[in-house]
Amino acid sequence: MTLGLFFLAAAAVGLAVTAGSAYLYYRMEWRSLFIFIILIYAAVIASGSMSYIPMVSTPFILGGLGGLTFKKGKSLEFYLVATTLILTALSAGFFYFYLLVLKVDFFEMQRSFFVQLMGAARVPPDIRKEWLEAFEKSKYLVPFGTFMNSIIFSSVAYIVIRKILVRVFSAARVPGLEFFRISDYWIFALIAGLALFLLVDSVAYRVLNIAGLNIMLGTVLLYFIQGLGVIKYLLLRRGVPAYVIPLTFAGLFLIGFAGLWASMFLSVVIAGVGALDIWADFRNLTKKKDTRS
Repeated sequence: MTLGLFFLAAAAVGLAVTAGSAYLYYRMEWRSLFIFIILIYAAVIASGSMSYIPMVSTPFILGGLGGLTFKKGKSLEFYLVATTLILTALSAGFFYFYLLVLKVDFFEMQRSFFVQLMGAARVPPDIRKEWLEAFEKSKYLVPFGTFMNSIIFSSVAYIVIRKILVRVFSAARVPGLEFFRISDYWIFALIAGLALFLLVDSVAYRVLNIAGLNIMLGTVLLYFIQGLGVIKYLLLRRGVPAYVIPLTFAGLFLIGFAGLWASMFLSVVIAGVGALDIWADFRNLTKKKDTRS
C-alpha cells in the first residue's frame, strides 16, 4: 500500500469513527462516554504506546461533541471552539510532555522523515535548503499549527456529522457559519498576544514572545472564520443562491494561492471584517440576542 492510500484509508476510518461517535452520543448522551473510554483504552493498548492517545482520541472527541451540538441545539461556533481548544490542549500538551519530560523529540523525527521524502523526490539542493529552513522555523509555531489543524479537522467532521444526523436521523439544524460569532472577550486574547509578541524581548524572554505569537495567530484565525461567517450572511441576505456561496469561498482561496502577499492581504482583510464585527455587528446578532433575552 502506498503512502497516499494509507492516509486515505486512515482518513476514511477516522471519519467513520467520528460519525459513529456522533450518532452514539446523539442517541445515548453521556452514557456513550463509557463506550468511548473503553474503545480509546483498547486502541492505545493495541498500539503499544501512550503517544497515540491524541490520535486515537480525536475522532471520539469530534464525534462526541458533534452529537452534543445537535442534541442540545448548540451552534457551529460552540462546536468549532470547543473541539479546537480541547484537541489543541491534548495534542500540544502531549508534544511538550514528551519533549520536556521524556526527552522525545517528535519534531526531529518529522524532520528526518521530511529529509527522506525530499531525497526520494530528488528535490534540488537550493530548494531543499530553503524548505528545511522554513521547517526549522515552524517548530516555534507548534501550538498554532495544532490549533489550525484542529480547526480543519473539526470543520470536515462537522460537515460529515451534520449530513448524517440531519439528513439520515432527522436531527434539528443548528446555527451554521453565517451565525458564527465568538465571544467579545476573545479580543483581550488578541491584544495580549500582540503585546507579548511586540513588546517582550524575543531574546531574553523567548518563551513569552513565542507564546504571544501563537496566541495572536490563533485568535486571528478565529476572527478569520468569523469574517467568512459575515460574508456568508451578507450573501444570503442579498438572495445569493446557496450553491454559489461555496464557489465564492473557493474563489477567495484561489486568489490567496496566487501568491504570498495576496494570501496575507486577503487573510488580513477577512480577519479584520471578523474583528470589526465586534463593534459593527454587521448581522445584528447582539440585538437579536438581547431581544430574545
